[in-house]
Amino acid sequence: MKTRSLCAGFLESAARFPDRPAISIQDSSLTYVELESLAACIGHALLLARNEESELLTGVFGHRSFAAFAGVLAALF
Repeated sequence: MKTRSLCAGFLESAARFPDRPAISIQDSSLTYVELESLAACIGHALLLARNEESELLTGVFGHRSFAAFAGVLAALF
């Protein structure tokens, strides 16, 4: 069985099914394109906040939300 990273699997699904729901919380959902865009924005903010002395570890804390899930993806990218 071939193994791949969570990021690789997500990006592959995003490329194949951009308009399909990627995540649902209660009655709301985000498509793969929307989730990838949100993760990219959060990732960009994380890179801007980092300085040369920063550790390479990034913690994500939050309630169950789209932003929290996107934050986890952003930290993995």
